[in-house]
Amino acid sequence: MISESTVVRFASGLGYAGFPDFQKNLADWVKNKLNTVEKVGAKYGHSSQSEVLKSVLTGDIDKGCFRQGR
Repeated sequence: MISESTVVRFASGLGYAGFPDFQKNLADWVKNKLNTVEKVGAKYGHSSQSEVLKSVLTGDIDKGCFRQGR
């Protein structure tokens, strides 16, 4: 188990104001640096093809992509 203070020291050692600052910057980096293929790989890298298909279709259904007349 890693202590909270160790995490804060780690983030500070990298030059961040604290762990929340590190988290935000890391999230921004991931959002901006990964292209679509890398994002898909990161999200579905360990998923089976059927799991990926189910997730994509569910997302499309939730967005209303399969409404009549589309």
